[in-house]
Amino acid sequence: MALPQGARWPARDSRPTETETTASAGPDADGETRSFLVVTRRAGESLRIGENVLLVLIHTEGHQVKIGVQAPREVPVVRGELLARRDPG
Repeated sequence: MALPQGARWPARDSRPTETETTASAGPDADGETRSFLVVTRRAGESLRIGENVLLVLIHTEGHQVKIGVQAPREVPVVRGELLARRDPG
């Protein structure tokens, strides 16, 4: 698996650079409130999900963030606003 240019693999025992917190995502389609983990990352740092999904913060500029996503082909990666267009309910 190749990383995006300028990114680096995280060490297996790496510790977060900032305190991790949780936040409420609000009610979902089922009316249940979900929480999610909030992690502060800097350009070039990454976040691993499971064994085979890697998110790398590539660049930040103003209110925009470029994120590299590395995942197996069988894992769907879709932007949230595109999912909202598919599911009008």
